[in-house]
Amino acid sequence: MRTHRFAQWVHLWVRAHAALTLASLCLLAPPAAAQTITYTSQERRVEAYVQERYLIGDPPVQKILEDRKSDEAPGFGAFNATVRAQPTDASLATGFSTVSQHSSLGSSGVNLSGTWSGEAASLDGYYEFSTLTQANFRVADEPARFDLAYRIDRPDVLPGSRQTDFYLRRVDGGTPPFEINPVYRQVGNRFTAIGSRTGVLEPGPYTFRFYDLIQNDPSTSGGYEITLLLAPVPEPGGIAVALLCAGLAALRRHRRTIPAETTPSPTGMN
Repeated sequence: MRTHRFAQWVHLWVRAHAALTLASLCLLAPPAAAQTITYTSQERRVEAYVQERYLIGDPPVQKILEDRKSDEAPGFGAFNATVRAQPTDASLATGFSTVSQHSSLGSSGVNLSGTWSGEAASLDGYYEFSTLTQANFRVADEPARFDLAYRIDRPDVLPGSRQTDFYLRRVDGGTPPFEINPVYRQVGNRFTAIGSRTGVLEPGPYTFRFYDLIQNDPSTSGGYEITLLLAPVPEPGGIAVALLCAGLAALRRHRRTIPAETTPSPTGMN
């Protein structure tokens, strides 16, 4: 009986010692270094333009109506803007162009999204719209992991023209972390480019740029959504400690769910 109780005591002591060791590692482990992302400059804007061309009278005389609207971010704060261009003439039908941008620049990365649409009313008229998000930032202290996800629509009706710049480049040279040439595939009733990229940014200066300019005349609509997440790269030692702490938590949950063992009372003894 004494041997059995001693074995139980040793077993409990070993488990308690292991739990205390794991707890000490969890408490004494240095916290993960906060990633330092510093924005040094930014340029964000939206612009819409419409030009209508009419032939009026006999002999015909060309009449041109046009309108341009734009907005830009005044600083590094969140930018939410929608602009709409549309010429006005009481005697003539006119088309329109509208584009929006909702963007933010933060320590966790760059987020932007928006919609666009347009239509020309005259035979030789056209419209265009553009959206730009460009940010220069510096990764300090430690490497950063980036995760890019994007969706970019293409005008429903072609012909038309389009210029798209979409990249993340290191300012002082080297291989760009990514340069995207969107590939559009039919998704439902529209053509869309969908993709993602991941990688690691070494400390240093970078430029992120998304610029999309569309010029067209048939009626069309679409949008875009881009997320560039930036996060610290975890150190191997930090990963090991995190796994140990997770193991400790799981062990404690396991012990709470299993009823304590009982030792049957001896029978038939005087």
